[in-house]
Amino acid sequence: MLRLARITGDTILEERSEKIAEVFSSEVAQYPLVHTQFLAALDFSLGPSYEIVIAGKVEDKDTQEMIKTLRKNFLPNKVVLLMPLSTGLPEIVKIAPFLSSFFSSDAQVKVYVYSNYSCRKPAENAEELITLLSG
Repeated sequence: MLRLARITGDTILEERSEKIAEVFSSEVAQYPLVHTQFLAALDFSLGPSYEIVIAGKVEDKDTQEMIKTLRKNFLPNKVVLLMPLSTGLPEIVKIAPFLSSFFSSDAQVKVYVYSNYSCRKPAENAEELITLLSG
């Protein structure tokens, strides 16, 4: 549910996730081995976590290079969204309305990395992306 909250930008889902964690915390503390997925969600919640938006043309070589770079780096607490640049707003904007701010006619791929609700300068190539993710 927390990942879905980060994908959609829905703060209500995030609040519900926190309430669920509060309700089940004593049971999880008593039987941690039976609640591994819950503990993984807790780890995601405590952070650091990353919300990563790739804004680019899906078929472009540079966009594909950014996707490969993200796949090569181990970041278990990440949510990755692809904002395809096209002539009109893509369908994903219906699910994640905040992505409409990434809509651009600029043909160059950019990757936006958010951590703790703050965005860093967008990466425009794989080397910059690696630097963003490591620091």
